[in-house]
Amino acid sequence: MPHATLKTIAEAVGLSPASVSRALNGGGRLSPATRARVRRAAEQLHYRPNTLARSIRQGRTGLVGLVYSSTGLRFGLPWRFLSGVNEALCAQKCRLIVGEVPAARLAEPQHVSGLLQDWTADGLLIFHQVDLPPDVADLVEQAHVTAVWVNTRRATDAVYFDDLAAAREGVLRLHALGHRRIAYFDAVHAPETFKHPVHYSQVDRMEGYRAAMRELGLRPISRLCEAPTPSNRRVALMREWLSGRERPTAVITYGDCEAVLFAARSLGLKVPADLSVIQFHSDETAMDDLVPARFDHPFERLAAEAVSLLTRRLADRGRHHASVVVPFVLREGDTCAPPRRAP
Repeated sequence: MPHATLKTIAEAVGLSPASVSRALNGGGRLSPATRARVRRAAEQLHYRPNTLARSIRQGRTGLVGLVYSSTGLRFGLPWRFLSGVNEALCAQKCRLIVGEVPAARLAEPQHVSGLLQDWTADGLLIFHQVDLPPDVADLVEQAHVTAVWVNTRRATDAVYFDDLAAAREGVLRLHALGHRRIAYFDAVHAPETFKHPVHYSQVDRMEGYRAAMRELGLRPISRLCEAPTPSNRRVALMREWLSGRERPTAVITYGDCEAVLFAARSLGLKVPADLSVIQFHSDETAMDDLVPARFDHPFERLAAEAVSLLTRRLADRGRHHASVVVPFVLREGDTCAPPRRAP
């Protein structure tokens, strides 16, 4: 049986469609008996309110678009973030639309504004964190799109991780254990890309590490690779590094913990007695029954903050809001301990 409309119910109860609408929505000056009669008829006729049409009339659809791109990433969209966004929107009785958009299309204002029209979305969450075209944020704003940038460092309208503070925390944690020769290893980004970084974390993690080392009066020790570097070459570089006379007793790595652990094992170094390791990584991994200490990306909180910020912007008719910085969570693991011998 097809679902009834307001007109169908009105014909069944002998009222106007407007009166039926008021009866169902609790408005108007109708008697309790009339309201009850309308609701019984609506139930019997299988009436289902058209919430989308109603929200469009009110100027809001309750739909939020999530735009992402896999360009330059190992993964397109972290499932923990997607799940967190969906949960946060469901709590507000909103729905989510997800779509992949190439970076070049984000530089077209008519395409971005067209997303809102095609998706009938109130606003956008843009999870497009690397290789963004220049001035794309300005183009999005010129298109009168209410958006929040996710995992992109901006002064306003963004939610991103505090890589700078996390790297500093890692140095202080290792220093408190007694380490003095603390190194930083990045096998993901080539040295020349630091002048024009593909993502803010590339610079912030390095700068957070260096700042903490200088604060403690220690000499920064860093190693970068020519990216992309094959895994066997990364292990060879780490072997060379760890076999030197003044080898580090602790390493903070951008993400390639495996190369560090393989190199240490091949040299007969015990982790964490001879070498402590902390990595930036969103998932727990294990090697030789060791779970590396890691800075975990709390994607669930990132999602909740992004939805909250977008909600505030929509309520304020697109007014700019200060960005939200989300701290990392340090998972202790099995790879950090005081050095075997004082350096």
